[in-house]
Amino acid sequence: MNKNNLIGIALLLLLLNIFFIRNNKNNDKKEVKTENVENNKNNDGNVEKDEKNNSNISYNNIEKIREDRKNIVNLEHKEENILVLENDYIKYTFSNIGASLIDVELKKYKNHKGENVKLVADNSLIMSLNFKKLNINTTELSFNETVSNDIYLTFKFVDVDGNNIEITYELDKENPYIIKQKINSTDNSFLEYTFNGLLIQNEKYLEDCKNKSSLNYYLEDGNFKTINNVDSKVDKVKQDIKHCEWISYKQKFFTIGITSNSKMNGESYIKYNKDYINEYNSTVNFTDNISDLEIKYYFGPNKLEYMQGFHKTFDKNIYLGMIGVGAFNKYIILPMSRSFGIKIGGILFLIILALLIKLLLLPINYRLYEITKKMQLLSKLLNVLGNKYKNNQQQLAMEQINAYRELGINPLSMILFNFIQFPFVIAIYNYIPLDFLYRNTSFLWCSDLASYDSIFNIGYYIPLYGDHISLSAILMAVTMFIYMITNGSTNENDKSISPIYIFFVIFILCISNRFLNSLAYNICEESC
Repeated sequence: MNKNNLIGIALLLLLLNIFFIRNNKNNDKKEVKTENVENNKNNDGNVEKDEKNNSNISYNNIEKIREDRKNIVNLEHKEENILVLENDYIKYTFSNIGASLIDVELKKYKNHKGENVKLVADNSLIMSLNFKKLNINTTELSFNETVSNDIYLTFKFVDVDGNNIEITYELDKENPYIIKQKINSTDNSFLEYTFNGLLIQNEKYLEDCKNKSSLNYYLEDGNFKTINNVDSKVDKVKQDIKHCEWISYKQKFFTIGITSNSKMNGESYIKYNKDYINEYNSTVNFTDNISDLEIKYYFGPNKLEYMQGFHKTFDKNIYLGMIGVGAFNKYIILPMSRSFGIKIGGILFLIILALLIKLLLLPINYRLYEITKKMQLLSKLLNVLGNKYKNNQQQLAMEQINAYRELGINPLSMILFNFIQFPFVIAIYNYIPLDFLYRNTSFLWCSDLASYDSIFNIGYYIPLYGDHISLSAILMAVTMFIYMITNGSTNENDKSISPIYIFFVIFILCISNRFLNSLAYNICEESC
């Protein structure tokens, strides 16, 4: 393997690393505002109330809401009734306090502990409706009258003045992960809606979950926006939204989505939380269709067949790659995984996928092989010419140019052919993290192919490398090192191990330490 080929590999890996770091930043993030929530606190530690909402409690802090909820039940001695709506795929648990969801359990999926996945649990979600005219916030109410059957549940509240609020939840008959909320009241003038919660960890590593989560929303004009990468230094990232069609809180494998028959205007934010993936909040106003308002929710997996049934553009939450790459994943790789991969298992499908990629790239790799052999021959010829014209540099340069021309070698051709392969690498990189085929799938020492394997936690973060040691990354680096030395140098007489090989192995090891196990295995298989 000559230096041109090594440079090509280096550039590919460098670009892959850049893509890895910026994977969650693939969409437009203009006008994103950062705000430290500490600046909004009063001296007593309470979050300031928005001037527009000074007539009601400002429900924009999840911990405060959870505390208030306990007070309503315990101090005011209001009876809390728990009610359930469920189908074969999902179980929704409601409380009459606030007529809100308090638990959402997915029956078909397990978390890293072997328990059913929960997207809402332990009062991690507050859904509040603020009726401006009535001066009522539903979070403070106890709905004592309920009507229900197998597919719907209705909460009713009537005050002493005869004002009434009726909230109905209904399961969708076609999509098992959709539930509809219908709202009727004597106040149809203006309604403020707050959806505030905590994203629960369902995968093995919290940091990996944080890196793969985002707040996404889709505007009426067709713009798709995303907010992510919130850390303890930033604390809170928010975005004003206008004429929004849907809002989503995406995890690595699951998503919570909101849409309605009325355009949403307001703001959304995600906030750092050390114990959860993050805190999320959307506070929006409904100004049309209030008399017949319907809010639709999605609590389900990141799978195209379910997400497209929620909204025609909701599949934008699943980033399959750039133009061309995304189509390759969507119409070739994912259908193969759904129909064929499930039957044979993740590891065997990885091997077949690696062989398929090698088959598609066979003409390019064969051309690279031809160029490598020519480069080896050229190296010998250049050595002969160097000795022959060592005292005539001008003639030597002319002879070298002629040698390149006669053998038909372009020094940049190897780098070019390596770059041609790069879209396929990106396609695999985008496909593997979102495929449920590898989620919670164990192989050898790896308990989860959809995450990295940490055989030792360092305890602190090392720039570029990370805070753990991945055995899959070590295997990947060793495999590529063997590939390098067995392909040899362009100089057949030089059998020494070049320092540049050592550099590349260290480079590969560093950037692949946070790769998914399945991605590392796939690259190893393609290198063999």
